[in-house]
Amino acid sequence: MKITIILPSLEIGGAEQLTVNLINEWIKKKIEIDLILLTNKGSLSQKIINKNTLKIKYLNVNRLKNSFLPLINILRKSKPEIIWVNMWPLTSIAILSWIFSGQKGKIFITDHNSLKYQINNYSRYKFLNKLFLGITYRFACGISTVSKDVRDELSKITFISKKKISVIYNPVAVGKNKLKKLIGSNEKKWSDKFKLRFLSVGNLKKEKNYQCLIKAFSLLPKSLDAQLTILGDGPLKNQLNGLINKLNLQDEIFMPGQVLNPYSWYKSADLFILSSVSEGFGNVLVEALECGLPIVSTNCFGGPKEILENGRYGKLVEVNNVNDLKNGIIEQLNKKHDKKKLIERSQDFLISKISVEYLSFFGTKK
Repeated sequence: MKITIILPSLEIGGAEQLTVNLINEWIKKKIEIDLILLTNKGSLSQKIINKNTLKIKYLNVNRLKNSFLPLINILRKSKPEIIWVNMWPLTSIAILSWIFSGQKGKIFITDHNSLKYQINNYSRYKFLNKLFLGITYRFACGISTVSKDVRDELSKITFISKKKISVIYNPVAVGKNKLKKLIGSNEKKWSDKFKLRFLSVGNLKKEKNYQCLIKAFSLLPKSLDAQLTILGDGPLKNQLNGLINKLNLQDEIFMPGQVLNPYSWYKSADLFILSSVSEGFGNVLVEALECGLPIVSTNCFGGPKEILENGRYGKLVEVNNVNDLKNGIIEQLNKKHDKKKLIERSQDFLISKISVEYLSFFGTKK
C-alpha cells in the first residue's frame, strides 16, 4: 500500500507535527510513503526516523495557487492509491488537481483549524472561497477534522452532513519509553532566580493571543515569584517584546524562540497555560498532559474543551479575559493535581492508536 501525503512544508506547526508522527508510525508498518511538499522549508524533517524509505518531492512554489498545475503532473505520473491532504485551501486545490489528473486513487482531506476564522481573517474573497470550499469538498473520498468544533463549523459552511465528516484527534502522545528519551535529550534553561515556572508553547501569531497571557501574568501577585517562558517564533515577536518591555517584565518573561524538542521544558514546569482564541485541536495540551503538567486553557473554539473534557483535566477560562486567566492561574496553583490521571488522559491520543484510526479512515487495514 502507498500513501501520498500533500503538505505546504515541514515547518513547525500542529498539522506538520501530526503528519511527521504518522509518517514515522506508518514507516514502521512497512507502508510506502510519498511526501509532496510545496517548499523545501522546515526543521521537522529532522524528526523523520528513516528518510531512505520516504520519497519526497518538492513543487518549489511559493504560493498555494501555483501548486495546481505541478500537482496535476505529479499525480498523473505517480498513480497514487491513497492521497491525503492537510489544511485548507491546499485541500481544495489538491482535490481540483486530482480531478484534472484523472482521479487516480482516492483522495482524503483533513482540516485542522477554524475555516470560518481563516476565511474571515486571511481571505479577501469570502463568498467565493466558501463556494470553492463547498464544491471541491464534495469530491473528496473522505473528510476528517481534528475536533468536533471544526467538524460542526465545516458542516455549516459546506452544507455537508456531519455524519459524512469523521473526527480523528491528533496523534500526539509518544508513550512512556520515548518520553523518557525526549526529556533526557534536551537541556533545561529555566532561571534559578524564580520559585515557579509557567510555560506556554506555540507560534507567535494572532490566534495564540499572547498579549492576553502577558497582561494576565503582569497582574499576578509578585509574591508568587514566577517566571513565564513562551516557546515559539512568529510574526508578532517584536510586538510581544514591546509589550513585555512596556510592562517592565523583561526579567520575568523569557521567549527563547522555537524549540524542536520542548519536553524537558514541560517536565520541569509547574503550570502550562494556553491563551488562544482558536485552536483546531491543541497538540500542546496533550504534550503537557503526558508530562503530568497542570493546565490552564481558554475555553476557545476547537479541541481544548474536548481534550480537557470540559474542565476535568484542566482549568478552562473565558477567551480574551485577562482577569479570568489570571484567576485561573491562581486557582490551579492552589489546587492539588493527580498527575497520574493527567498522564492517563494523554494516552487517549497515542500516536500508535491514532495511526490505526487514520488507516481505517482510508479504508485500509494494516
